[in-house]
Amino acid sequence: MDFGVSFGLQNMYFSEYLKARGSNTLIDLIELGMIPKMGGLYRLDYAKHVGLEDDGEKQIDAVLLTHAHVDHCGYIKYLRPDIPIYCSEESRLIMKNFDDTGKDEQYLNATEKFQLKEGKSGKTKGEMVKETGQKIERKIVTFESNKKFSIDSIEVEPLPVDHSITGVHGFILNTSSGSVANTADLRFHGRRPGETEKFVEKCSEASLDLLLCEGTRIDASSSKTEFDVEKEVTD
Repeated sequence: MDFGVSFGLQNMYFSEYLKARGSNTLIDLIELGMIPKMGGLYRLDYAKHVGLEDDGEKQIDAVLLTHAHVDHCGYIKYLRPDIPIYCSEESRLIMKNFDDTGKDEQYLNATEKFQLKEGKSGKTKGEMVKETGQKIERKIVTFESNKKFSIDSIEVEPLPVDHSITGVHGFILNTSSGSVANTADLRFHGRRPGETEKFVEKCSEASLDLLLCEGTRIDASSSKTEFDVEKEVTD
């Protein structure tokens, strides 16, 4: 579930002008503990440069995306394009906006990078030159709120929760080994607290074996709400 950027680690090692090294991006991120070292997970154009080639079989059946904040979806761009991404329609549209307005984001499509070909004429004849690789459309599967679906033998129930963007869903997964819930990023003080309360009720009825709960600002004693900001702006 999710494949996003750790802002804490990113801020520790990188800055605006210090990034992972092009074709060595995967090995940089792996060595810094920012993504897992796993065969059959990453797109070949990156993987082949750092010795992560695989036998062609993907090891991950799908990515189940809670929402389209970068700390949850930011590393999708490095995944194999044949790994399905399950998300809400709102999340798909947000990622499309990232692609349309950003530089080389590749959330919904993957264009092969680091491709070389032999020049056929002019100054580059006989030399190896860069070329734009094939554009491959990712398999994006959108789901509907509160409507169960299956990924192989796992039954997934997507339940909307309140957060600072739209299209956010927590999940209850029923598997052969038990039931698991993921809260996603949720709150009770926003514009749709009823959605979060319904999610909590569903979890309490589900006889869960495991609950994965987000912990953003878990130690904060208080915080401003959107309503507080609106009031201060209009006062």
